[in-house]
Amino acid sequence: MRREKKEIQKLLLGRAVQDTDGKLVTPEPGTIFFSQGVQNGAGAVRLLGISGRMRRYAAEGSPEEILAEAVEKMLDLGRAVRLREQPGTAACLLRYLLTRPVLLVFRAGGDGCELTAWTGRGLLARAFQYRAIHAFERLLGDRLQPGSPAQRKRKERRSEPEGSAEEALEDTGQENGEAPDEEDGEA
Repeated sequence: MRREKKEIQKLLLGRAVQDTDGKLVTPEPGTIFFSQGVQNGAGAVRLLGISGRMRRYAAEGSPEEILAEAVEKMLDLGRAVRLREQPGTAACLLRYLLTRPVLLVFRAGGDGCELTAWTGRGLLARAFQYRAIHAFERLLGDRLQPGSPAQRKRKERRSEPEGSAEEALEDTGQENGEAPDEEDGEA
């Protein structure tokens, strides 16, 4: 996890080169890299570090199809990124006017999908992250439902039909969920 965060931190600082397929990637260790200047938000990344906000989704379809569609939609949002430490993910770097850059990382698996928005820490970091997450959800919203599959199953179990709650009260002999009255002589 530490190496993954270091790679994300380098990308947010602007230490990236263009790969042969046009995606941004961090330079390999030992490569001579000429900086392109200070990027917006680099001070917050250096001084305060980075923070990530994760959302889980339940999706219909195979993970490969969902990941391929996410890669396609991320090209509409920002600059495509290839992460060396996380090869099975889709990622893009969003740069909005007057805000810090945000790196979106999307991962699809058998247990659902995860979207993580990474940016430099600060007072407005959460607002920048939510803006990027909502932009992604607008593009891919019809395929994703909020919450992991396990969370969705728990919610379905909690929302029982009304008849089953009434049957439970009839079995105990109580009405409206009230406790039985105690006799004065019994404790």
